[in-house]
Amino acid sequence: MSVLSRLWDIPRKLSMSITRRGRWGTVTLCLWKISNFLSNWLFPSRYRARRMDREFDKKFGVDTQGIIELEGLQITGENLRHGSGYEQTKPADFEKLMSALKIRYEDFVFVDFGSGKGRGLLLASNYSFRKIIGVEFATELHEAAQENIRRYRNHAQQCRNFELYCQDAVDFPIPRDQVVFYFYNPFNEEVMAKVLANIRQSIENHPREIFILYCNSVHRDLVRHYGFAELKSNRWHTVYRSMTCERLPSLSH
Repeated sequence: MSVLSRLWDIPRKLSMSITRRGRWGTVTLCLWKISNFLSNWLFPSRYRARRMDREFDKKFGVDTQGIIELEGLQITGENLRHGSGYEQTKPADFEKLMSALKIRYEDFVFVDFGSGKGRGLLLASNYSFRKIIGVEFATELHEAAQENIRRYRNHAQQCRNFELYCQDAVDFPIPRDQVVFYFYNPFNEEVMAKVLANIRQSIENHPREIFILYCNSVHRDLVRHYGFAELKSNRWHTVYRSMTCERLPSLSH
C-alpha cells in the first residue's frame, strides 16, 4: 500500500477504533503507537527489537506478520464489535514478560487469548510448557496459526504440544491446570471483564497458581480488580500473579 493510500485510510481506521474502544481508548492507542514509533528509531535497543520482529518469519519459515482488521473475517461468537484487530507479538516484548516468571514451565499450561496467526504460541513453544493453547475467534487467523505451527522450524523449540480452538474467548472453558495466560490487548473492557471473571471463578473452584502476561495493558486496573497482583509493570506491559483465595478481594460492581 502506498504512503498516500495509508494516509487516506487513517480517518476510516480512527472511526472504527472510536466505535470499538471509545475516544479515550483511541487516544491512548494513538499515543502508544506514536511513542513506539519514535522509540524504535531513537534507541538502538528498539531498533534491534524491530529487526528481530521483521526477520522472525523469514528465519523460521512462517507467516505471522501484518496488521489485520477483523472486518471481513469469519467470526465465531457474538463479540466482533468488542475485538481488536490482529498484530503480531514482538519477540523482544514477549521475552521481557517471560523474564518476570520464576516458575517451572513444565508445571504450567500456556493459554493465548486472541492467538491470531500464532506468533505468541510459537514464542511460548521455546519454553518447556506442558501444553500450549491458542484461542481465536476469527476462522482465517485460526487456520493461519495451524499452518504456522506446522511449518515452524526452530532448534530452540521445547514444547510441541499445541491445542488450537476457534471460539469466542468468553466461551472458552478455563483449564484446571496451573496456567500462564497471555493477552495482547485482544478485546475491549467488556469482554476482558468476562474472561477475567471466568478465570477468577476457576481459581475459586480449584485453587492454584495463575499468572497473566498482559502486553499493551490498557485495562490493567480491571485485572487488579479481579484479584491479580502486579509482579512487574512498565508503561505498556504488565505481569500479574493470582492471589490466594483467602486474599481475593470481593467484587463490587
